[in-house]
Amino acid sequence: MGIPDCNKIWSSNEYGKAYSILMNIKNQQPYKLPRKGSKKSGEVFDRLINPENMSFLQNDSIPLNIRAQAILRFLGTYEDIIDIYSNILMKKQYYTPELVDIYLFGLDIMQEMLVLGEKINQSDDPDDIAFQKGFPAIQQFYITMLLKHLKVQINSLEYSNKELETLCNGISTSINKNLSWFDQAQKDTLKQEMQTVINTASTEKIKTEYETLVKRFESEK
Repeated sequence: MGIPDCNKIWSSNEYGKAYSILMNIKNQQPYKLPRKGSKKSGEVFDRLINPENMSFLQNDSIPLNIRAQAILRFLGTYEDIIDIYSNILMKKQYYTPELVDIYLFGLDIMQEMLVLGEKINQSDDPDDIAFQKGFPAIQQFYITMLLKHLKVQINSLEYSNKELETLCNGISTSINKNLSWFDQAQKDTLKQEMQTVINTASTEKIKTEYETLVKRFESEK
């Protein structure tokens, strides 16, 4: 397929090349995209959503503000991958196992952005200080992503119960990592969406997971 080497970490250049190739496949043979767990193409999908591609964030020789610019590009990469694997014209998505993993990759990206943002907030480097004012927007973008992922689980007939439980586990883990900085309005918005999921939950496990989170929200008012 001409895809970049999947045994190496991908930079934005590799992602750009892969996007062009995969979009061409989507347009020409929409059911031939790399699949999760496939012996033939699984390594391509795994590389697409591998957090290792963000390992530059642990490189302390790169200034924080440069790392911030690089990780911001990953949001575009995330949207590109969603674009590849979804089709707004279809009533039921074909690549649901892949989409769930892509959604979780999005949460990985946001978590890295939040961690990096905290480091930038503590920096007194003038180049870093210029980025500090953008931190609230990152936090809100994260909340928006959570709400989108929660909506996927409301009255969903597209995804299997296993897929929905996997997504639920990822959302729950992410929320528990970040709950300490949520303001009351953010808590209330998320709690309302989680309650809707609870009311339509396809499995008891999903219902219980979100009920536990709602109780935690209420206990930390």
